[in-house]
Amino acid sequence: MSARWLFIKDDMMYAASAFEEFKQGLAHELSHFSRTQARCALGAATAALCAVLIANWLNLEKPYWAGISALVVSRSSYDASLVKGILRIIGTICGCVLALILLGAFIGNVFAILCIIFFTSVATVVVTEIRGKDSYAWSMSGFMIVLLSIAGLVVPQNIFDFAFFRTFEISLGTLMAIVMSAVFVGSEPDENIPVTSPSANSKISPAQESELIKQAISLALAMVSVPLIWRWLDLPGILQIGVTSLILLQPSPELTWRKGILRISGCVIGGSIGLLLLGTTPGHYLITWAASYWVLLLIFSYIDHGDPRCSYMGLQGGIALTLTLVQGLGPGTELQPPITRLCGILAALVLWNIIHALLEKN
Repeated sequence: MSARWLFIKDDMMYAASAFEEFKQGLAHELSHFSRTQARCALGAATAALCAVLIANWLNLEKPYWAGISALVVSRSSYDASLVKGILRIIGTICGCVLALILLGAFIGNVFAILCIIFFTSVATVVVTEIRGKDSYAWSMSGFMIVLLSIAGLVVPQNIFDFAFFRTFEISLGTLMAIVMSAVFVGSEPDENIPVTSPSANSKISPAQESELIKQAISLALAMVSVPLIWRWLDLPGILQIGVTSLILLQPSPELTWRKGILRISGCVIGGSIGLLLLGTTPGHYLITWAASYWVLLLIFSYIDHGDPRCSYMGLQGGIALTLTLVQGLGPGTELQPPITRLCGILAALVLWNIIHALLEKN
């Protein structure tokens, strides 16, 4: 029992440390102005807005995926955006094709699909950590396989449409990010934001390898538990829980908690601002909605391209804002999307932590 309480105490320390670093990083961002960050933010905000408007014009199913993809791919140089964009598109297409092949062979077999989710989750975490410059393509491929597998359990009749529209929307947002990065940013060196994971080019110790395997297994168990719990309790936001579980996992519990705190903070801030805008007149008309959305994205993207201690909050704030305001063909009108997203983030963090605690040695 004392060992378990010690584990909980460690988690509380990780969370407190992450929140303190976040406050320090945000204070640093507010104390100075960077023209380079402003250009990067201008490119990201413009790319996301254009991607959303084009997706609406094309009557795509989920236009917010295009906006989110534009925000994620927009980096601090054209070269970095181009590399990340290419890897994102390759990983998305390969993941969707492989997922459709696997699901076509095992559609209707719940156990087989759960096995696909489990082994893909483990492989995604491990391969992403040991690969080099192409690690992002591997992570996106695994991400799409797991995402489509979960969708195959929930809406198997729509799995082909799901794969097609997600690929189209992600590719659209990625292309807009690359174009706007070329226009606004250029090919300046990007020293602060690596394209690959920090550990991708360095060897890991046996202890780190053991922790990585444990983290990967805990994630895989959480991913398998998601559709089962969702079916049992009939809960909303299953895909959001799955997305959060995959994105949050890091090579150590401390880094996972840090990313979770920043993700929750960004979701609360971005979602709250979006809800406030929806409740006012500017949020009901396309021109004022687009202008407000662009300005708010500019602020969040500025943070995203700044201090690493709080940058991920800026990205998540922009994503939450996009999910809140871009709910379909035009300005959003419902409160459910941001609320579901926040609940999904919290549920994923709690679920992963419970499973990881059970795997810890006393």
